[in-house]
Amino acid sequence: MTRLYSALVAISVLASSALCATYNYDFGTGTGSFSTASTEDLTFLPAPPSGTARVRVGATGGSFTLANPGDAAVGSGTELQIVAPTSTSRNKFAITDFDGGKTVMVGFTVKFGADVSTVDAIPRWYFIAGDGSSFEGGSNLVSNQCFAGLRWDYTDDTDMETRVREGSGWLPNTVVDGQFDVDTVYRIEVIMNNSTSSVNYNHQGSGSTFTLAANRFDVWINNARFPNLPKGELPNDTVIDSFMIYGETSESNVAVLYLDDIVYRNDLLTPLPVELDLFRVD
Repeated sequence: MTRLYSALVAISVLASSALCATYNYDFGTGTGSFSTASTEDLTFLPAPPSGTARVRVGATGGSFTLANPGDAAVGSGTELQIVAPTSTSRNKFAITDFDGGKTVMVGFTVKFGADVSTVDAIPRWYFIAGDGSSFEGGSNLVSNQCFAGLRWDYTDDTDMETRVREGSGWLPNTVVDGQFDVDTVYRIEVIMNNSTSSVNYNHQGSGSTFTLAANRFDVWINNARFPNLPKGELPNDTVIDSFMIYGETSESNVAVLYLDDIVYRNDLLTPLPVELDLFRVD
């Protein structure tokens, strides 16, 4: 009967794997640029393994460049370099309508570059994950379509202020503020739980298991955990299937974001339960 128990565990593993998928997206090896004002393009980027990859240039300059070689510290092969516009018109990269879930992870490698010593306006970058039409085109963020939101404001040539989308506003957050500097490479993972109960997940970089409460998200920065951040206004217990990164208010188009090695997952690495009620010895 031990073999029966082993078979049941194997079936459980297979069923879990069928529901859970990990998607890796590193922009391939090609090159190119896109800078057509007030235009969204769905073909400029290589096709992702799930969903649609979009870039959108606003009305006030900036661009997207597939650079190879790029910054070797950011990644290998091709990386995406985003130059922010001078207004709030938004230069936006997004992956929309992937095979999502209620517990989702999005990871990426990023560097924020700029020389802001000669400008007055404060450039900003955003990361938003959720679901809805605001991830497409030049749409503004719609609060009830956002689950997890991070905003990075340049405060000077070296430091950045980080805010979190809490409910309907961008609020200072002492958990993650002060963790980012200009011209430094970061590996960021955003681990989200929009289900109705706490979930456990295994973090590969740390080799440990963590509990994430419902309607909260964890941010990992270079394998350091910043836990239990508040969500936006995406309705509880709904699917997360899109994310975007965009920049704005960059006077003289000085702000550049370097992006590579994106990974997104439609479920968390939940430890399998041991169903002792199925174990018996004949």
